[in-house]
Amino acid sequence: MMKGNEARYSIGLFAWPRGGYLVKVPKELVDDKNPMLFKPVDLEEFLKFYSPQIVQGATKSSLKAYCSV
Repeated sequence: MMKGNEARYSIGLFAWPRGGYLVKVPKELVDDKNPMLFKPVDLEEFLKFYSPQIVQGATKSSLKAYCSV
């Protein structure tokens, strides 16, 4: 447990798929009761779509605009 002004260290660990790889929901998790909300997405292509929106300040629903069902 952290107390007072003790130094705290953390490391970010991330995984990023190669371009051309589609990130998608496993078929076992999608049914009539739990429909798919987003189409499979290539993260490299999504970043090409998303990057100009950052400059414009319109980032709130970029994923929804890019690949919602």
